[in-house]
Amino acid sequence: MDVLTALHKGAVDVLFLSEDLEDEKIEELEDKADNIGAKTMILSIDIQEGKQLKEFGVIDAILRFKV
Repeated sequence: MDVLTALHKGAVDVLFLSEDLEDEKIEELEDKADNIGAKTMILSIDIQEGKQLKEFGVIDAILRFKV
């Protein structure tokens, strides 16, 4: 299951975004997360977690329920 599908289904509790994403994409995903009551965290690529997120696909999430 990919993160965007989980977000669309309302399953995301916390959305993690890399600051390396384009600003427009960050805003779009933040809006979608807000609409379902999810928290959004933007991770700096200057920290280890942010570097890992960038390497693994720039978007990740903690889910509320299995999809």
